[in-house]
Amino acid sequence: MLPITPVIKFLLFSCLILTVVLSIEWFVLNMRADSVEPSSTQRRTMTETNGLLAKLQAADYAEILKQPLFTEGRRAIESEEKAVADPAQEKTTDDDAFKATLVGVSLSSESALALMQDKKGNYHRLTTGNRIQGWELKSIQPTSAIFTRNGTDKKLELEKLKTMANSTPSQPRLPPTDIRAATGNKYRSRAGRKNRGN
Repeated sequence: MLPITPVIKFLLFSCLILTVVLSIEWFVLNMRADSVEPSSTQRRTMTETNGLLAKLQAADYAEILKQPLFTEGRRAIESEEKAVADPAQEKTTDDDAFKATLVGVSLSSESALALMQDKKGNYHRLTTGNRIQGWELKSIQPTSAIFTRNGTDKKLELEKLKTMANSTPSQPRLPPTDIRAATGNKYRSRAGRKNRGN
């Protein structure tokens, strides 16, 4: 058997102390975990909240869409009705540019909506088949919408994506110039002077 040296005694004593400290800490943490259980009112509130969240259906989602987050005052946007061909709208010439922007898109398994802003700043919520300025909404993708009029298709990208694509990237920074190259090697490093004996 190995002789018990003072170093071994110290290590054994340190291990014993560490074991006692860890067991006390474990015991205290378990007691705190048991005492932190929610009160009956907190449990009831959590149960009610979970029940309300479970009751949210697609109809509730549509209700939320009626008051968009990012429009001023969160006013409800009137949905465009399926348009019957209006002669006044059909008289517009192709010279009239499509003066509306695609501001937002909402896609779900049950419906797709395009949020448009016309040239007057009014918002319109469109579904496939709705019209705006004589253009009929043909399809909605996650980042764009396709409109058609008189056999001509026009694809509108989300306004935010267009502004991001059109922004110019920042100019790369030039590396700092070497002072020796800029001054015609007039200055020497200290290491160069030491090596030359200066």
